[in-house]
Amino acid sequence: LLGGYLRSSLLPAQHCRRDSLPCEKFTELLKVEKISLESAFVVGQMVPFRVLPHNSQKLTCDPSKLYSHLSPNRIVPGLVLLGVVESVEEKGAVLDIGMQSVQGFLPTGKQNKPVDVGHPIIVRVEPSKTSRVVAVTSYVEQDNLCLEACENLELNHLTPGTIIDCEPDAEPSITAGVYVALGNGVRGFVAKSHLPPRVRGDITKVGKAMRCVVMFCQQNSPLLVLSAHPDVVAISKTEKRSSFLGYSIGDRLKCKVIDTVPSTFLVCFSLPTTEDGKTPLVSAISYKKYLNNHEEIGEVESTYPIGSEHMCRVMNFRYADRCIVVTTRKDLLKQKFVSYKVRNE
Repeated sequence: LLGGYLRSSLLPAQHCRRDSLPCEKFTELLKVEKISLESAFVVGQMVPFRVLPHNSQKLTCDPSKLYSHLSPNRIVPGLVLLGVVESVEEKGAVLDIGMQSVQGFLPTGKQNKPVDVGHPIIVRVEPSKTSRVVAVTSYVEQDNLCLEACENLELNHLTPGTIIDCEPDAEPSITAGVYVALGNGVRGFVAKSHLPPRVRGDITKVGKAMRCVVMFCQQNSPLLVLSAHPDVVAISKTEKRSSFLGYSIGDRLKCKVIDTVPSTFLVCFSLPTTEDGKTPLVSAISYKKYLNNHEEIGEVESTYPIGSEHMCRVMNFRYADRCIVVTTRKDLLKQKFVSYKVRNE
């Protein structure tokens, strides 16, 4: 989407570096301690960012760099942007959305939580009567990209965080996920880990329509990377992504195998059902290094057949696809762990 070495993506906040901060105003407020990273970024918050050219390890979430490829006439209802609060007025907040000739305005009634100057906020564009001020809302998931934009869609019109109705292929061509059509010939891919848990076991049950959020854009790729996971589509609800059913690193639990990827020795598990008998929206995976006797495993599908249960231990969390990384290794199941929990104030 962004050309050359440039890419843009959407991930839940976990860590933040000073050289990737939203704008100069944010950095200035941070230096004089009028704002803090803890108040601006919380675990589970979705943050669009852009990979800077010639340096795949350096990112930015400065709106002027994020949307340098967009012109004001590309700002259509339903498009999702990252804005930085410039001022807080009586009726709402004025946002810097990265364009000199256009500002965003977030009415007080459209704020899912109170905002302060310098705060980065992910917002959805709403219909506006003026071209110089763009009306926005921080209740992002309450609507999709407008129908008119979908009918004239081009790959470089979309931004990470934008929600759009997609049409899955009638017959899935691979088992790793689902190819979808977004409109006007634009296509995307939803990996199995980004599908709703109820259809991961049989992706032929996806249906004729699926609501997806744009996760990753890159111009030299003909496909968009999308997610249809309910916890990820609910962009404004950070609580959906800040915890994993109460599990912590070091916890032991019994998981059932639901899929294997022989080429990479990846095993996918389902977690125990919740107290009300529902299938959890969180799943689990184990890499080769975390599998018991991993150096001696021949065929992973015979060692971990579909439906078999295994005692596992939580090793890590993958926030973007709502997944727990677990191990079945006996030495790690017995080992003493020092765990910690991230707490949002």
